[in-house]
Amino acid sequence: MVWIGDNCRRESLRVAPRLDLRRRGVEDTGPPSPGSQHSSPPGTLHGGILCDVADAAMGCATLSVLEEGEMFATVELKINFLKPVWTGRLTAVGSVVKGGRTITLCDCRVTDEGGSLVAYATCTQITLRE
Repeated sequence: MVWIGDNCRRESLRVAPRLDLRRRGVEDTGPPSPGSQHSSPPGTLHGGILCDVADAAMGCATLSVLEEGEMFATVELKINFLKPVWTGRLTAVGSVVKGGRTITLCDCRVTDEGGSLVAYATCTQITLRE
């Protein structure tokens, strides 16, 4: 199971197909935790899955600062993989580093069950208005 930050709207949890993404404090049933179908050739969790999870957490952070009627799109994303993961619960916490009228800079820390940093990501989001 992957937990993301508390600031995410429930409908925003529809990423990383077949993963159980949950917001803290929200009771929800979902698909299983990362399994063999999410593995890279060496058998560790594929980096693309970690990237999806970090992107979702940072997207939720961005949503927390937008006004009604605004949406966003990711224009740049960078991730550092710091430790291999095979199994277990991950926590991804996205934060807004700097929010502006048009551009929002976010970061995300993905940690394992022991609190060890597994991945660190940053992204730039552009605010879209009707």
